[in-house]
Amino acid sequence: MAEHSNLFNDIEEEILRTEKINLILQEHNKYRSKHRSPALQLDDEMTFKAEQWSEHSLNIGILTNKPNNEFGENLWHRENTSLNDLMMSDEMNPVKFWYDQIKFYSGYYISHPDEYSGDFTQLVWRSSQKLGVGIGTKDKIIYVVCFYYPPGNIIGINEFDTDQIYRINVLYNKGASWNKSDRFFNDYFNIFLTTSVLIYKFHIQI
Repeated sequence: MAEHSNLFNDIEEEILRTEKINLILQEHNKYRSKHRSPALQLDDEMTFKAEQWSEHSLNIGILTNKPNNEFGENLWHRENTSLNDLMMSDEMNPVKFWYDQIKFYSGYYISHPDEYSGDFTQLVWRSSQKLGVGIGTKDKIIYVVCFYYPPGNIIGINEFDTDQIYRINVLYNKGASWNKSDRFFNDYFNIFLTTSVLIYKFHIQI
């Protein structure tokens, strides 16, 4: 009887975990749409790897970036809480926590951006297409690990090159505080991109 009860609890928790993962995906795409970035698709293999890293981190008692990770990465943790609470309020929303770093982003690359706004820029990075979400829980502790592919926050061969990469992949949001020159660059790039797609489709049709 106890075995059946444990099995039921495991199934119930897995269903809840899947619901939370889907909410995290939806929240990503809500914020990405503000910056004209395409929606991310949930990837099963990346989710499995993110889950592995969240569980490993719980076992060693610290959540850190995965060494030599092939993916972009965002991390979040809370204590004295439960899986039920995840995504149920602003305080328990890791995606909002990362997005709120927008207040540190000036609209272009700055030295050591990961220290201040790297989670935000990865979240909305235009070139990223796939998402993996790992949720680890143990003793009222939650670790959330998100992997992105292709990874964001790409560094170029020099600061100018990196600046252009950031401007292309982190587009202006009308609610943000980009300066006028950056707004012009991002809006111009978006018009250029849209026009290029239309021209390509026209050539395909003829």
